[in-house]
Amino acid sequence: MKNDLEFELNGLEQMLNLGQFSEAYAEANGLLNKLMKNQMPNSSYHICLFHLAGIFIDIGQMQPNRKSVEIGVCLLEDHADMIKESCSISRFFYFLANGKSYLLKNSGIRSSEDEAFKVSAIQQVGEVISLYWYSMEQSRKEHGAESLDIKVNLANCLRGQYRVVEALFFYDQVNYAGLDIPQSWVNRSEALQTLSQMSDSMSIEMVRQGRKGYEKVLNSREIPPQWRSVYREKINKHNIIIEEHGGIPYGDAHEEMETEKEFKALSPYRRWCIEHQFALSEHALYCKCVAADSDNLTIIPSSGVCGEFIPAMEAVLNRLKSEFSFATLLLYEFCHVEKFSQSETPFSELFNQELLGVDVEKIRTSFRLCFGILDKIAIAVSKVFNLEPVKGNTYFQSFWNLKNEHRREIFEKANNKGLIALYGVASDLNFSVGGQLSLYKQWRNYLEHSFLVVYRGEDTPQDLYGTYTFLPDVLYVQEDNFVSSLKHLLQLTRASIFYFTFAIREEGLKLAKVNIDSVRPTITVDWM
Repeated sequence: MKNDLEFELNGLEQMLNLGQFSEAYAEANGLLNKLMKNQMPNSSYHICLFHLAGIFIDIGQMQPNRKSVEIGVCLLEDHADMIKESCSISRFFYFLANGKSYLLKNSGIRSSEDEAFKVSAIQQVGEVISLYWYSMEQSRKEHGAESLDIKVNLANCLRGQYRVVEALFFYDQVNYAGLDIPQSWVNRSEALQTLSQMSDSMSIEMVRQGRKGYEKVLNSREIPPQWRSVYREKINKHNIIIEEHGGIPYGDAHEEMETEKEFKALSPYRRWCIEHQFALSEHALYCKCVAADSDNLTIIPSSGVCGEFIPAMEAVLNRLKSEFSFATLLLYEFCHVEKFSQSETPFSELFNQELLGVDVEKIRTSFRLCFGILDKIAIAVSKVFNLEPVKGNTYFQSFWNLKNEHRREIFEKANNKGLIALYGVASDLNFSVGGQLSLYKQWRNYLEHSFLVVYRGEDTPQDLYGTYTFLPDVLYVQEDNFVSSLKHLLQLTRASIFYFTFAIREEGLKLAKVNIDSVRPTITVDWM
């Protein structure tokens, strides 16, 4: 029976690869009926249900077929406990997130450009993002690495909250692996279009990179044959835009060689910033040439903006850039600069493995700085959009309080993509709404108000003399874990600085009543 089920599941996978979605859906329903009639209370039964649920979700996404996705999600939720006992936890949450993501697609954050954002839909997208974050965490525990397909779909969902900076980072990570994953290339191309809209900017290189994604897809063996004509048409659109703006349609090989040459000529520190997605340059979001050689991010685009708040917000951005560059430099020095001598500041040997001294204080300080930057963004946003703090201090992850009807109305009326992205990041860091990255905020509180011990080694410190038993609250974090988390927090903070810039820029453009079609005709071209 088990071998027969595996044979049928493999047959369904082959149908999907050939684009035979209707046939696969019919066969999947037949297999499901067979399973329900011959229920076996064992792990093999639940493993089969698990894989079949994933197939139903894949069919629904590719055909498309909402009913198929609903069946897959119901199978996962109805048999969750038993499936999680028998199958991969990371894959369970991955399939569940895929299904729920598709079911949200038709409801959307808004149905048209003229309609206000829907807070309920934004929050639902955030719930799906939390599922992907959890799936990524479990993937690291199960396999020691993050699954590439989870990264792709997480990036797709982040883009649904206009978190395009983070999405591009994950697409680039997947594409760099060099595997045949066409979904990553095509979605990166679409993310560049979103970036163009949010930033009110476009370059020939941006369009060229978009075209490159569709060319990669055409060369893939992993897409149904009937989709190829769609991507050829998209490539043609990109070629037209490139030619209209003075570019060479197929000069990619030369351009890539020049880009690599320019990148190698940059300082080691600048190359490190670009490679790790710490650069505050719009061009560096998609290209590493000489145009990405400085953190030249500014609110004011070439077309100009208007509003009494613009000079103040430019001053805020200056402060954010200054603090972020210092936070980034501290991490770089910890990783690359010769370690500081402890001879002038000796410490008592207590055999508790805690890292002490100037070097570790660099990364501890860098971590704290990130939350200071985020809180400043919250303060600035609250002023521009009249989202005044409800009470007390303003904290980035919690000040939104969109349960309040008046604040929700202001937020939706703003109709601002950068604001949506900021809210998405804040939700991920907020424990009270189930944010999967709220651990970072917990660490920051320990760093500021209690004792967070960064230690070296694989095992938790034994603390030979019980040095921390007299303290009320101590948290132990392994060094490599702290450094990797700091890198992610810096990337989140950098993305938030971009979203803040785009949000303020959009408000300035609205007030200036700029006719984007006449002032910057390239922005509204449908180059996707």
